[in-house]
Amino acid sequence: MDVRAGVGALVIDHRDQIGGRVHEVPAFRDGLIVSGFGAYGETAAL
Repeated sequence: MDVRAGVGALVIDHRDQIGGRVHEVPAFRDGLIVSGFGAYGETAAL
């Protein structure tokens, strides 16, 4: 897991339950999340 902080957003990199890569980006305004985005990478075939 890795977390990167910017001026108004975070990038949270982690792996899901089956090992796929996940990148989540919540954007903040006045201390509240106002939007969010996610990107999901390929997962190895089981």
